[in-house]
Amino acid sequence: MRNRWKYLIALLLILIITAGVYFFFSANNKKSPEYSVTLLQTAITSHDWEAVQKRVDMNTFYGQIFDDVIAPTMRPTGDGFATEFLAGILQNVKTTFIFSMTEYTKAFITKDSSDKTPTLPDQVFARKFIGVINLKTITYKKCGNVKIHGDMSTLDVTITDKTLDKDFLIQVSMKKLPDETWQVVKILNVTELLSTIKKAQTEKLVALNKPLSEEINSQISINKGTFDIKTRNGSWQSTAFIYKPLVTFKSDEQIAEFIGQIQVIGKNNDALFTQKYIINGPFPIGAKQDYSFSWTLNPFIPGEKALIEANKNDLKLKETIVGVKFVSGRSLQLLEQMPDAN
Repeated sequence: MRNRWKYLIALLLILIITAGVYFFFSANNKKSPEYSVTLLQTAITSHDWEAVQKRVDMNTFYGQIFDDVIAPTMRPTGDGFATEFLAGILQNVKTTFIFSMTEYTKAFITKDSSDKTPTLPDQVFARKFIGVINLKTITYKKCGNVKIHGDMSTLDVTITDKTLDKDFLIQVSMKKLPDETWQVVKILNVTELLSTIKKAQTEKLVALNKPLSEEINSQISINKGTFDIKTRNGSWQSTAFIYKPLVTFKSDEQIAEFIGQIQVIGKNNDALFTQKYIINGPFPIGAKQDYSFSWTLNPFIPGEKALIEANKNDLKLKETIVGVKFVSGRSLQLLEQMPDAN
């Protein structure tokens, strides 16, 4: 009998210790950055905006994206009043960007149907950012590589873009809240992330557009165009990009209008300048026509500044007909952005 009681007491102690260990690790797990990411995912899927706000510091999050991605394309150079004036404009644009992205995120989270797409913001920078990071096509996959440094932590979050069928790694920075859960404040690799996604989107669009591109090129084509960069000195210096293509109308069906696009590629294989143009007809069947275009370059835009300063021999020109409309009303148009996933 005594031995039986000993075994029962021993078993009871084991159960108590096991339960204690379980609750200890369970409580600690709920205080981990990974668990807070899970809470964020749950808040998103349950359309709980207040819970999302607790898990993401919207002002810091979108403010950092603006500083890392958009501000470098607008930041003033030089000294004096002009710099202060442009810096004030930059701050106003940043405030509008944060507000626009926060409101769009709120509309996306609180929408009551997966088919309902929130209205895009009016601000051009917010629209461009949404064009790359489309919340509707992105899903959470996993997280790991957690590093905790006091009240701050970093971890790797893997997301999947359904339209690209690709995974992307986000390096997230989080801060500890008073209740010892965590809140997202920054994406540490946002510039590299956007660059990687844009590259994947470009490759996907090329594949999607290939059949239509071949059809367009059988109807109308650009014989290799020429380009030049000319600077005019005076009281106000200005630089223009001049482009001269020769277009051949090959279709047996009369063309009423076409849309062309040029892209100037730098020596590092990066796009420095992209410009569309529209030409209205109708055009004679079988005709060949020369055109000339001139666009003023903005030295405050990094890509255009690099183009102004570049050696012409280091530049390559990519010419594309992106759309064509026929007199009959029929039209062909390449996809210019990724379609939403089904």
